Amino acid sequence: MTNKKLLLIAVIFIITIVGTVGVFAQDVTFGTADLVISGTIDKLVTIGYTPIGTPGDLDLTTTFSGAVATINETSNVFAGYSIDITSATGSKFAGTAGNTDEVSYTATYDAANVDFAGAGAGNPVTVYDSDVDGKRFGATNITFAIAYTGDPALLADTYSDTITFEIYAK
Repeated sequence: MTNKKLLLIAVIFIITIVGTVGVFAQDVTFGTADLVISGTIDKLVTIGYTPIGTPGDLDLTTTFSGAVATINETSNVFAGYSIDITSATGSKFAGTAGNTDEVSYTATYDAANVDFAGAGAGNPVTVYDSDVDGKRFGATNITFAIAYTGDPALLADTYSDTITFEIYAK
């Protein structure tokens, strides 16, 4: 065979192969499969306290200033949370029905004043709000403290107030 014939056969062979590959390449279909893996973590929003001393047996005839509970907040909510505290009597140790004697007190939460008297009896006071105070994801060992001046001249009675701590996820 002459060089021209060999060259012609080689060119035809190359064109056939390239054309065939092109045809096959056009017929190939590509696909993808996405595997989504995920999991969930449920919201956890709790608040609790540990009494310090005997807050249910305070001596109201003397002056007192100090911690009565340690508060533990838990929240895993990224948007944040808020804490409200409510005094049933508006910052007073109140006697039982019919006894109008009372002992007023002041309170602090995490060293900040809590204005129960300004809010009024049964109305909540917000003591922490992540939108205002910055985000935190739970806090432990927060001190709740009270201060009062006792009065030994009060009628014999059991004087009390109920403090309610509430946590709200955003």
